[in-house]
Amino acid sequence: MKIGFDLAPAKSILNEHIVEIEKLQNFQQNQYGRLESLFKRAGVYPKWAIIIFIVSMLFSLVSILYAYHTKSNSSKVEQIGFEKGVAEYDNHIEAFFSENEKARKEYEIWKNQELNK
Repeated sequence: MKIGFDLAPAKSILNEHIVEIEKLQNFQQNQYGRLESLFKRAGVYPKWAIIIFIVSMLFSLVSILYAYHTKSNSSKVEQIGFEKGVAEYDNHIEAFFSENEKARKEYEIWKNQELNK
């Protein structure tokens, strides 16, 4: 006696699955063909356009780096300018008071009164 399996119900399920897989494969091939045609139509950019794009990107990068460097050094420049301004003020006041002794005496009297308050 031989025992065998009845594969008829499984064959119908497998056939349905095969049909679905074929539909999916056709859909994927259509999508692939569509994308391939899009890439072919996109074409290649001219060399001059690529060169201009690269040069503009490099120029932008250099400009950003220069602006960052300038901004980071601006506080140092401001401090140096302030110190120069104070030194210039001191020199000017000393020159003024050396020429005007009466003004120096009045200034010292005023300064002493302000310090004593």
